[in-house]
Amino acid sequence: DERETIRNGKILYDQIVRELDRADDDSHRDRAVEIATETSRALIAITRRAQQLRDGAERTSKRGLQARIVSLDERIQASKDATVRRELEATLEELVEQVKVRRRFDVARARLEARQQRCFTALERLHVSLVQSPSGADDAAVLESIESLEKLSDEIRWRNLSVDELVGDGEVADVE
Repeated sequence: DERETIRNGKILYDQIVRELDRADDDSHRDRAVEIATETSRALIAITRRAQQLRDGAERTSKRGLQARIVSLDERIQASKDATVRRELEATLEELVEQVKVRRRFDVARARLEARQQRCFTALERLHVSLVQSPSGADDAAVLESIESLEKLSDEIRWRNLSVDELVGDGEVADVE
C-alpha cells in the first residue's frame, strides 16, 4: 500500500536523521542528511508511480482482455460478411495491443517495486551502520553506506519514471 510504504520510509528517514544528529563531524553528517533526503524523495516518487501503474493495470483485467480476444477470434472465424470480419479483426488488433500495454505496465511496476526495495535496503543499511557506530558519521562502515546511498541516489535522480524508460522498446515477458 502506497501510504504505508511512504509512512515506513518517513519513519526510517527520521531514525537516520536522529542518529546523524549525534555525529561529531558536521561535514559527513550534512552530506548524509542530504543524500538520505534525496533518496527518501526518490522513494516517494517511485512508490507513487508504482501505485499509478498498479491502478492503471487494474482498470484492464488481463483475464478479461484474454476472454474478449478468444470471443472475438471465434466471431471472426464464424463471420461470413467481409466488412464485419474486417471490423472485428481491427478490434482484435486493438485488444492485442492492450494486452501488450498491460504487460509493459506490469513489468514497469515490478521494476519500480524492485527499485523501491533497493532504496529501502540502502536506507536501512545506513541506519544500521549509524546505530552500530559509536562515532556517528565518521565510522568507515557509515561512510561506505553513505557512499553507496549516494550512488543509488545519483542513479535514481536522473531516471525518468515513464513506462518506456523503465521497460524499453523491446518485447517483454510476463512478470508473473
